[in-house]
Amino acid sequence: MKTINIISRICLAVLIVLGLFACKKDKDLQNEAGLQVIQTTYDSSYTASEGFIKVSEAGFTLNVDAPWLKATVKDEKTISLKLEANASSFTRNAVVKISKGKSIQEVTITQFGRNDYSQGLRDITAERDGGVATIPVHFPSKATLTLSPAKKGASTDWVKAEIKDSKLIIKFEAFAPDQYDTREAFLKVEAGLFSKTVSLKQTWGKPRYKDILGDYVLQYKETQDGKTKQIDVRLENFTEKNTFVLMGLSVGVLLTWNEELGVLKFPSMELPKPKNFNEKEQLFIGVCGNGYKGEDGVENNKIYPKYAMLGKWIETTTKKNLMFVFPTFKEKDGKVIGGMFIYKVTADGKIIPYPSLDGKGIHTISDFSLTRKL
Repeated sequence: MKTINIISRICLAVLIVLGLFACKKDKDLQNEAGLQVIQTTYDSSYTASEGFIKVSEAGFTLNVDAPWLKATVKDEKTISLKLEANASSFTRNAVVKISKGKSIQEVTITQFGRNDYSQGLRDITAERDGGVATIPVHFPSKATLTLSPAKKGASTDWVKAEIKDSKLIIKFEAFAPDQYDTREAFLKVEAGLFSKTVSLKQTWGKPRYKDILGDYVLQYKETQDGKTKQIDVRLENFTEKNTFVLMGLSVGVLLTWNEELGVLKFPSMELPKPKNFNEKEQLFIGVCGNGYKGEDGVENNKIYPKYAMLGKWIETTTKKNLMFVFPTFKEKDGKVIGGMFIYKVTADGKIIPYPSLDGKGIHTISDFSLTRKL
């Protein structure tokens, strides 16, 4: 029996030691984790409000860097927050610094001003495909939304607005296939003392490749002193992406479309040889000065084989009346550039204007534009 008691006492001692070791291990793990912020809750509107911060450990100290925010210890692991009303129109921030030993946690408290707690509330423009715009908003009280047409008697059925989960959600319906005109509505948002009206607009948007295909009137000058002329041309589909064939000059030439920039690019390039050209002859289209006088009064008759003319889409035009303008521009040396020149380079290097096989095609255009043919 004595032997059994001794063994029992030894086992009990071992269990106690193991238990003490286990407790110490748990405590050490907790210390290694350090002070942590578990939850932060407060109202970010401009009105006076209260909130709290929950932390993982007791025995911390507090420091706040702004007089409008009061932070006090409510219980061992909870900090009470009191925010004074923000009378200004600007958002402000305060930092609550929570320290325990070497562990430091900082919590930033943001409070919106009277007019900017919904800073994202702004005018919105959507394009023809419609879609959804989402804006984070923070209102001190329930907000009311009112839609009204920009034009008397117009409908607002094409746009919907609602607030859900602290977000203003605006839905635009797509345009009908034959619809091109811009439509607009006003959205009035009211919440307590806050009131703001924004514009909701939907436009046809930038042209896409298929929109640009078709017949155009090319208005141009053959020389800088010449009268304005016009001819019928056509932009046809080409195998390369966003590339057109411009038909109507002495030869077909390639143009490219940059939808993002809204620019039709007319580059200099070597053209395919006509059948009547010999092996050493070449055909080009290039940007040229075409006799335009620069700041020094001297005519510019140079060809710029690495340049391109850029036709900017006129934003007030849509598929039914598309217009692209290719204006002249100046070099750093004051020389004016503003034309496209189709020319033949002979075997001995001579440059000759190329009016096509029948001699009737147009080889030079300056200060030109393309307008959809009605």
